[in-house]
Amino acid sequence: REALSLYPAYSQAHYNLAVLLRKMGRREECLEQCRKFLQVDPFHPLTERVREMMREVGEGEGEGD
Repeated sequence: REALSLYPAYSQAHYNLAVLLRKMGRREECLEQCRKFLQVDPFHPLTERVREMMREVGEGEGEGD
């Protein structure tokens, strides 16, 4: 979270935080970080993995954006 407070467009930090939140069972916060990742860097190599994570935790919004 500190990295994101300094540099909100750091897509890798959004991804890392989403993974951590998912492991902690914090679904909504995980999805929020996934959405931010996709907004910041929709063409990042991890984009498909982020969309998959969103589907797995219960939201299909990552598809077709």
